[in-house]
Amino acid sequence: MRLQSRKNSQPMGTIDAAKRTLSHELMRHAGVSGVGIVENNGGRESIKVYLRDDDPQVRAMVPHEVEGYPVVVETIGVIRANG
Repeated sequence: MRLQSRKNSQPMGTIDAAKRTLSHELMRHAGVSGVGIVENNGGRESIKVYLRDDDPQVRAMVPHEVEGYPVVVETIGVIRANG
């Protein structure tokens, strides 16, 4: 299933619901380290997708927008638990 992007649209629901939708779709791929909610400099909330590496195929799976919320991508590597 490919998430549909609705460019330049108003948010349909909560950003938490949009994040859950995107997370459910992307976290099954090995190249995705995580999905979170961030606030940009203008105060608008966005969904951030964290990638293990800058793989063009994985990046191409990430929509620009989900349910009216912008999606940004950051390459961070593998997340490891401290302990």
